[in-house]
Amino acid sequence: AEVALNIAKHDFTLILPAVAESVRRGARTELSVACTVDQRATEVTCDAHLIETVLRNLLYNALRYAATQVRVRFDISADRYRLVVEDDGPGIPEEDRKRVFDSFVQLSEPGREKSGFGLGLAIVKRIVEWHGGEVAANASPLGGAAFVIEWPVPFSAERRTTDSARPAHASRAR
Repeated sequence: AEVALNIAKHDFTLILPAVAESVRRGARTELSVACTVDQRATEVTCDAHLIETVLRNLLYNALRYAATQVRVRFDISADRYRLVVEDDGPGIPEEDRKRVFDSFVQLSEPGREKSGFGLGLAIVKRIVEWHGGEVAANASPLGGAAFVIEWPVPFSAERRTTDSARPAHASRAR
């Protein structure tokens, strides 16, 4: 089914810290949530409501498993947006890192009750795919899990101008 995204430019220097703080307030108070946002992130192209859902789902998971800290980082490269949410919890075994994004998957952990339905990360994956992006679960330098979300920066007018300024003899492979 076709999904209609509400794509616009949004100021992530304001949105991401506000969402991170909102989720942190509802969590255990001893946890630290650090949020670092690239200062160029004032016009991030996305469906902000859906990307906020991605961030909230990742933060809920990170706060559930973290021992003491969670880090949120947003960076921009020439052609990609990159959102990383990581924690210092037990992490995700390498053999489970792809399947955690499947619907109804909940990894069992000794001494911890399962909660929810195992849909949060499946929703994250779907939203990121709707944005033309990719999601991955990795090991974090903090010791726990690192969820990496990337989606493309749209082809900008500046880059179109640069490309159209090429000499006529510079042809592109088709």
